[in-house]
Amino acid sequence: MKWWTLSLMAIATAAVNAADVQYAVVAFPPNGAGVAVSVGGQNHALAADSQVPNLFKGSAPAGDYQYVLTNGQNATPELPKRKLADGATSTGNEFFNRTHTTVDVPALPQAFNPVYPPLFTGFNKSNEVATIILQVNSTAFDALVKDPKQKGKAQVTSFAYVSSQEVFTFANTPSIETSGQSTKDFAKQSYAIDFNDLTPKGGQKSLFYGRTAVKLRAEATDPTQVREKLYLDCLAAAGATTLSGSFVRVFINNQPYGLYTLMDDASTHLIDNTTFGNGAEQGRDSVAYGNYSRAGSTRPLVDLFLKSPYYKGQFETILQTLVKRFFNPRVMQPRLEAWATLLKEDIEWDYSIPGHSPGTQNSFTVANFIANLNTTDGGMEGINQWITTRAKTLTQQLQFNDADDLPALGPYKQGARLDSNGNVVPNDGSSVTPGGSAPSGSNGAKGGTSGSSALTTSSLLVATMVVLATVFSL
Repeated sequence: MKWWTLSLMAIATAAVNAADVQYAVVAFPPNGAGVAVSVGGQNHALAADSQVPNLFKGSAPAGDYQYVLTNGQNATPELPKRKLADGATSTGNEFFNRTHTTVDVPALPQAFNPVYPPLFTGFNKSNEVATIILQVNSTAFDALVKDPKQKGKAQVTSFAYVSSQEVFTFANTPSIETSGQSTKDFAKQSYAIDFNDLTPKGGQKSLFYGRTAVKLRAEATDPTQVREKLYLDCLAAAGATTLSGSFVRVFINNQPYGLYTLMDDASTHLIDNTTFGNGAEQGRDSVAYGNYSRAGSTRPLVDLFLKSPYYKGQFETILQTLVKRFFNPRVMQPRLEAWATLLKEDIEWDYSIPGHSPGTQNSFTVANFIANLNTTDGGMEGINQWITTRAKTLTQQLQFNDADDLPALGPYKQGARLDSNGNVVPNDGSSVTPGGSAPSGSNGAKGGTSGSSALTTSSLLVATMVVLATVFSL
């Protein structure tokens, strides 16, 4: 009986090993070259996807593998040597010459449930670097890149987004333009993409994770390129209303543009409706110069909150909850270490790309990236260093410890989610959570304090801003 059991196991193992696996990789082979996967020293050609020509797919036997660029009898293998996960029948969409497709990034524990019910989608990723490939009207785009401060747009004839498990494509309707203010003085530009700018009147709108527009943030002043992403994730873990973001590598017209933060584009409709859209003349100066506040007068809103015993108590409770739950080195350091593993190769690639626009070309290196995640580097205080100091100061001032000894939040069942078919459906609390896509009412980890619904929106937002306001602008 024992021999029979072992024999069945051996047969099953052999069958799994012999079964073909679906391989997929994003690559940019030179003209005339192809892409293959090498398994056991044997190359198996991969075919370009009909929708995304830089995504190469095919089946081959299971085993340790490498992707290779092929050109006749010549083959150039990537550096990483990859291993299939146990029982895997597909690799997901990988990227040529990147060691890690996904990394186990510790999520931020949820301190409070969202103040306003959100729409949960797969847009906010923390554990991978997706790829965006654009084909753009070269004449219009080259003009924008050469003079980023000019107003203008270029038509995007092809937009492809490839993550490890998803592919989205759009054609002809999107437009792209440079984005930002002072960042336009840098050689690496930020961009805004509107998916419906060129949609015919009355035509069906295109949505990307439920969004009509996104921004590609260059993070040109941050050697770590994670401050903004971490700031957004902290806001989500605090229950505050926030934009979402994820890491992407960007290629435009077959040229590398670098590592970016893919972010929501905040709507300007409210601004338009309450300023220049209400009949006020552009340029009108409405400041009452003779009515400046007197010295010692109370103007900042936070001062008024802290003078109220009711709000002061809530404020301090929120501060303690944020520190105990996630704003401490115990939680942050493992997350930063995981991001160092995930991003190191893309950071090195990004810093090797000459700027496409005139302006300041930063001289950051991978060493600056690694160092500044933790310590002061080049005059910029380290992220974990700042969080450690800030949390320690708060625990001393309010006389508490940062141990996570708080009761957990239950599953969050408000809001809505975008299902696999792109439909908005009620959130049942079982498959999506505040700030992420992991289960159980948290940001992918254990929950926060109970009773957060009793806390006011205003005190939560003020406390969150006080804790986080400067950490990622250092």
